[in-house]
Amino acid sequence: MANTIDLFCWPKKDDLQSFSPHCLAVMAYSQFSKASVRVHKCARLQQYTASLPVAYNNGKMIEGMESVFTFMRSQGWNADYGLSEKQQADTLAFEALVKDKLEPAILHLQFVNAENFSNCVRGYYANACSFPWNFYIPGRLQKRAQLTLSALQPTSNRKSDLPDSSLQKKVITEARHCLSLLSKFLHDKEFLFGDSPRTMDAVLYGYLAFLLKSNLPNNVLCAHIRGCPNLNRFVCHVDDQFMKSVPKASTTDASVIIPRLSLSDDRKAQLKVLASIGIGVTAMLAYALLSGIISITLEDDPDADYVTFSVDNRCDDTQHEETTDNSQQ
Repeated sequence: MANTIDLFCWPKKDDLQSFSPHCLAVMAYSQFSKASVRVHKCARLQQYTASLPVAYNNGKMIEGMESVFTFMRSQGWNADYGLSEKQQADTLAFEALVKDKLEPAILHLQFVNAENFSNCVRGYYANACSFPWNFYIPGRLQKRAQLTLSALQPTSNRKSDLPDSSLQKKVITEARHCLSLLSKFLHDKEFLFGDSPRTMDAVLYGYLAFLLKSNLPNNVLCAHIRGCPNLNRFVCHVDDQFMKSVPKASTTDASVIIPRLSLSDDRKAQLKVLASIGIGVTAMLAYALLSGIISITLEDDPDADYVTFSVDNRCDDTQHEETTDNSQQ
């Protein structure tokens, strides 16, 4: 067995241990397999990559849900031990089904639905990240989701990198069908393959718990899940029996275990973000000056040892002139 794994995840929100289905799945798997882990909220390096969850152990970093599962198995923490060949094949089939049919709908609800992104998702990721990442990460995650969803559209309909409105109905319909199939397979069992939780149970928990507890303003799949009593029971059972015991790291541990080698890359990324912000501010000021919105007047007093300048805002004058013209008409 390996030493304790440091697991970096997006932080909790409301009743969710994390606001990420993949992070929730990895947390659940660590409990199912009895892995030795410490869970940290996101750190600087992972904020830049935006690829949480990330596992770190003995100088090695593993990014992404599937990769973390594979690493834990390689270290002896295997929740799928004892599955028959048919059950292993079913696991692969269900993982593919969820990734192809359920994950696109969740991405759409989070990052394409304007109400959800503006009122909930953007604010969460901005609060979870430190400056200047709070300006960068929400947009980066949204762009990544948009590119993923646009790839699902037929090439003939792909006019840009943005998913069109017709895609929403398609992904939501397929997600409902996927949830119904999973509910039918679960039936009245405690877990998908009997009395013991497996990898697919961890994946299913991550998606279901997110949809049920994320409190998105516009969440059409939540009602569908609530209409499947066995799926609700499944989430409650995992919460009560496993998720309450997820080990938390102290606030001082996170800064200690981040690899020194990666911090230089993180610093370079931070400088790039700051440079982008600086370029944007400079461009806005240049536009304001060239368009006459703002004017700068130098006042040279021959009796003084310095030169003063004043800044005039033309917007107020323009609005005043328009108001005067309208009143005269």
